[in-house]
Amino acid sequence: MGKRKSEGDISDQELKASEDTIADTDAEEVTEKSIEAENNDESGNEGKDRKPKKLLYFLLGFFFLLVAVIFLSIRWLFRSWGALSIDELIYHVKASLDGTNPDMIYDYLKKGLLPAVAVTVVAMVGVYVTKRWKVLHRLAVTGSILLIIAMAAKTFSNVDRRLGVIDYVRNYIAAKNGVDFVGDNYVYPENTELTFPDKKRNLVYIFLESMEMTYSDKEHGGDFKENVIPELTTLALDNEDFSGAGDEINGGISLPGSTWTMGAMFGQSSGVPLKIPLTGNGMSDQESFFSGMVTLGDILNDNGYNQELLIGSKATFGGRLLYYQEHGDYTIHDYNYAVDTGLIPNDYYVFWGFEDEKLFEYAKNDITEMAASGEPFNCTILTVDTHFEDGYVCRLCDNEFGDDQYANVMACSSRQVYGFVEWLKQQDFYENTTIVICGDHPTMDKNFCKGVDDSYQRRTFTAIINSAVDRDEDTHRDYSTFDMFPTTLAALGVDIAGNRLGLGTNLYSEEKTLIEEYGVDDLERKLDMPSAFLNSYANVSITEATMNKIVDSAYLSVNDEGDNLEFTLRKANKIDPEYINEVIVEIAGASKDNYNGEYKMSLNRRKGDPNSFTYTLDSTIPSSEHDNITATVYMSVEGFDHYKILEYRKEDKDKEK
Repeated sequence: MGKRKSEGDISDQELKASEDTIADTDAEEVTEKSIEAENNDESGNEGKDRKPKKLLYFLLGFFFLLVAVIFLSIRWLFRSWGALSIDELIYHVKASLDGTNPDMIYDYLKKGLLPAVAVTVVAMVGVYVTKRWKVLHRLAVTGSILLIIAMAAKTFSNVDRRLGVIDYVRNYIAAKNGVDFVGDNYVYPENTELTFPDKKRNLVYIFLESMEMTYSDKEHGGDFKENVIPELTTLALDNEDFSGAGDEINGGISLPGSTWTMGAMFGQSSGVPLKIPLTGNGMSDQESFFSGMVTLGDILNDNGYNQELLIGSKATFGGRLLYYQEHGDYTIHDYNYAVDTGLIPNDYYVFWGFEDEKLFEYAKNDITEMAASGEPFNCTILTVDTHFEDGYVCRLCDNEFGDDQYANVMACSSRQVYGFVEWLKQQDFYENTTIVICGDHPTMDKNFCKGVDDSYQRRTFTAIINSAVDRDEDTHRDYSTFDMFPTTLAALGVDIAGNRLGLGTNLYSEEKTLIEEYGVDDLERKLDMPSAFLNSYANVSITEATMNKIVDSAYLSVNDEGDNLEFTLRKANKIDPEYINEVIVEIAGASKDNYNGEYKMSLNRRKGDPNSFTYTLDSTIPSSEHDNITATVYMSVEGFDHYKILEYRKEDKDKEK
């Protein structure tokens, strides 16, 4: 018998074979467990990890597609409609696709929807194929999420920048909740104790058309390289403009409702914006102008002042005649008065009536007569030569700024105002007379301030000369033109309990202005909100005369250069769009019945010009139908339902106004 081998006698070969056998057995066990685990995952009860992952991938793809569709759709909308407004966007979203031009649908599919689907597929494929590589997979998922966030942020930024969505939503919510910023912050003059001095001071209030402190040089707080208004700059520096210490001048900010002449004159004398159902200068058709509201003219009239409004144009324009007669019983000396009294010939008419050179000469005579009466007086003067566009070049204008006519006219106005103030200082009544000089609003001339830095806050020119009071603290104030209402009274020596009137603050006091309290941007948003308070005072009705003015000025512009007709209703800007229920274009005469019928138009506001807007409609009617159709435009407002504005045929195109 052979001898048995001990453990130590096992050969290397046998040991290796044994180890291989064990390894194979372990591998089989691992494989079986893996298969079992996979089967468990697929069984439903034990596949707890896989289902959440599938859901996450689905949600990632869903949100990627949703945001991509919105992003590319908005991009397509803005490129297709350059003047798109939020009202128009909401209208098109709600409107039916019936009758929509198929070419437009194909264009959207090609540039909006299909690219969104394509980019989503690419992104999701990238996420799927990288599942085998942990790091790459995480990068693909993270990149997709970041791209979703970037597209969403860019979309929101573009929509808000172009359409003002945030302001729209805020105003909508505020209106629904009955928020009325003006009504909540208005201080009633009739309920405020006003104490005049024993000897009442005279007032000369000069509204300077389109005059800004911007026209001064940067050294003195303006934003021009060369000072266009050096004399006015001197008046502001030597007197009060609430700039504080230093050599920089200051002025009032024109807030919504005060950015045109009538709005500015109303705002500076009442302390509230001119927000009415009519656009800026529509008050001339009304029977009253904010009847019941107490203004500067009312207060001075009640305290025995003789008052006069002196302007070189027709006072009826914009409702100025109505306002100043109703609020203060002003004597009106305007262009018509100058013709009727023989101051100028019957056929004399330059620019808006007569030039400022004559205005200041007539003012000297009128003020002299008013002072001789022995009663306190208020002479309010409105210049006109500096009205946009480019102003009026009178015989006193020099050519110091070459081809820049508007600069030459501004410089001429600066010299004339300075000379008029010097004349006032030489009069016996000057010691008891306060002079207030204010630009009415920033200029509407787009080219004149095109070099002004976007970050520069444009302000109207302001100077108060020979005030009855001095400021306790010589600090810079941030204020609006509404603050001129109580500030003017304070400059006349009137003590104002609480130092607030309307929305204005007495700038001689330490009371904060609304701009100092809220900031310009926030205050502008609040003033853009509807105000039941202002509506109750305005008591404006849309009259037959208002509608007839729309008929006289409006016209339908038709663009047939593309594949379909585009209609634009222009110069129908007599009524605030908020009060227009709808504008309809009725098409007749087309060869196909589906082209005939009514088409609702959508509002497009013009940025920077709140009193001008157009209603546009992409009609989807082929341009080949232009020869056949008649387009009739109807407008519906309170009291005037389906009011015919105009009728259009192709031969009228050459008659566009």
